[in-house]
Amino acid sequence: MKKISLILLTVTALLFLGTGSVNAQENSSKMVIIRVVEGHGIKTGFVTIDSDGKTSKTALEKGHDVEISAKNGLLIQQELEKWKREGYKITHLATSGQEVSRTTIILEK
Repeated sequence: MKKISLILLTVTALLFLGTGSVNAQENSSKMVIIRVVEGHGIKTGFVTIDSDGKTSKTALEKGHDVEISAKNGLLIQQELEKWKREGYKITHLATSGQEVSRTTIILEK
């Protein structure tokens, strides 16, 4: 649990440092954050936060067999492709956890 907190704190600090330099340059970049949560005994899915602060939730199937992993991977890929068509590129990716996997994907344009 300490590792997860430390990783999240580090990612947050890096985001603030990066945002500060963007504001100083008056750059008009936009950011989208996708948070994926998977694990045993919990609701699995991902949340997308767009550049306007709007959120959308997508449920993923529970389980770790090949078929379920393929379906879940396809849903995540479709979400990434949607933002790629909008001109966004993945700039940061962080993952943490053992029993519960948390992945944060940051896209910018």
